[in-house]
Order: sequence, then structure tokens, then C-alpha cells
Amino acid sequence: MYANPKGGRGGYVARDGAVITAWETPNVHSISPDALAEEILAAYLYRGRPVAFCCAGAGLRLADARWKRPDTVGAITDSGICMLVHDRPGYGGSTRQPRRAVADVVADVRVLVDTQGWDRFAVAGVSGGGPHALACAALLSDRVTRCAVSACIAPPLVEGPEPSPDEEDPRRNLISWLAAQGEHRLRPRIEEAAHQIMASIQRGGPEVIPDPDAPGTDSVAVGPAKDSPASMARLTATFVDSHEGWVDDNIAFAADWGFTLPSIGVPVSLWYGTKDDRSRKQAAYLAAAIKTADCHEYVGGHLQNDLAHRRMLAWLQG
Repeated sequence: MYANPKGGRGGYVARDGAVITAWETPNVHSISPDALAEEILAAYLYRGRPVAFCCAGAGLRLADARWKRPDTVGAITDSGICMLVHDRPGYGGSTRQPRRAVADVVADVRVLVDTQGWDRFAVAGVSGGGPHALACAALLSDRVTRCAVSACIAPPLVEGPEPSPDEEDPRRNLISWLAAQGEHRLRPRIEEAAHQIMASIQRGGPEVIPDPDAPGTDSVAVGPAKDSPASMARLTATFVDSHEGWVDDNIAFAADWGFTLPSIGVPVSLWYGTKDDRSRKQAAYLAAAIKTADCHEYVGGHLQNDLAHRRMLAWLQG
């Protein structure tokens, strides 16, 4: 989510010892007199261009440049935005919140952006983070400027008999159907999927499988994840230590989201890959329900490549 951060006091920005620019105190917020120098500098550098982000399901927040997608970190850095990323309840260090709804993320986001002093901001989310970004667009409409989601799911169809593997409508799928039956039906399937992922890793698979036909994937690490302590730490946290966030996300998706798609009035961009037919169909449904939404296709699969990610970041900045 992009936001206007607290303002900094007047001063200078220097590079290699030479002053390159100066600024005056913005009238939006004020920095505390005892603020650290880096806080004052950041308030200027990211003025009008910070971002907070809703992570994908079974995903953790970006920690640093050693993250599994250094190209993603590079795109954020190059864009000049300040990104705020949080773990939803049940992920990472965030306490589980059973029976949470999609819309419950709004209270957490409001606290986070208020702490940063951000009045206006845009929201973004990928995959399972998409519905949470849409919730912010719907329920914080007086503060959200734009919303971008990639490979976002639409509200699933959970009535009727158990879906078959070849359902034409991706909104009818087994995971969502099981989630609607309750955690006791869903958790075994989630644990089975996690076991299969880790078994692939132990056989020498990479943390992120690159798309050979997508542009801008050269910087994606493709070596065996088991040889990287950092990769194994992330994978273990996601697929071994706890499945709570993953389980609760899917239960929330299969229930009432706590807002309606037609209530969204801010500009929305829906992104999907040429090889991700399920996401294309989900985007078509979302576009029909959200009057302010447009679809954006990129070459690749479920995860955005570097070029697509940069396009989305540029769109968010307006």
C-alpha cells in the first residue's frame, strides 16, 4: 500500500559529500524534534511514494535483500517507494486470529499506517493477499488512492457437491469447498500440500521455480533450496512450523468477506499471467463486479516477473 508519510523538516540531501537538493517542511505532518536523522531523511525521500503490501497466502513478509526474490526487492528500491509489509495473523511472528474475516485486515492496516503518519495511500496484494488489499480499498475508501492485485482470487463458490478437478469455473475448487466445511476438513489437505512441497525441496528443488518464458527472471535463484540456510529457514517457517495463517486465510476466503466488490470506488488494476488461466478467469469476474477495475496481462505464470512487477509499481504511483 502506498501512502503519504509524515513530513520532514527543511534540510538538504547530499550524495558523495555534495548537496544535490533541498526541501521545505511539508504541511502534512511534523517530525518529532528528537527524531533520528534517518527518519527525517526517509520522510523526504519517500514523500508521496511509500508502499505497504499484503503478502500472498503461505507467504512471509520481505525481510531484506536476501529474500527469495531479489529482483522484487530491486524493483521496490528502484521505484523510490517506501514499502510497508506485515504478516497477517497466523503468519511469521503474528499471533493467530481464528475465525477472522478478510475485512479484519483493515483494522491492522489502519493501525500500521497511522503509526507511520500516512493519511493517503494505495494498496497492493498478490494471490491470497489480493482479497485483503481489496478489503482496504473498499473499507478505507477515504484514504486509499489506488489498489493493485495480482493473481487475485475471487469469492469462491462453495455450495453444492464436492468440486471435480476439471471445474471450468476456478471459483469452484476443492480447497475452498473444504474450507467452507470447517478447519477439520481443510487442515489435512493443507498439511498434505505442505508435505509435498517440502518433499520436492528435499529432492533438490528450488525455493522459487522460474518461468523460462517470462522476461526479467535472470536474478531469480534456481539452485537447490536445501543448500541455502536462508531458503530453508523461510520454507520451514511457512510449510513446517505452522500452517495456521494458510488455514485461516482459506477459511476466510470461503466465508463472507465483510465487504462487497461493487462498493469499491477507487481505481483498481487486476494483473495476471498469460500462462495462469485460473487467474485470468478470476480477474474477469472481479472486473465485472468492480466498476473501476481494469485488467493487465503480463507474460508468465502465477507470480509476476520483474518487468510486470515494475509496471504494477509504476501504475500504483499514478
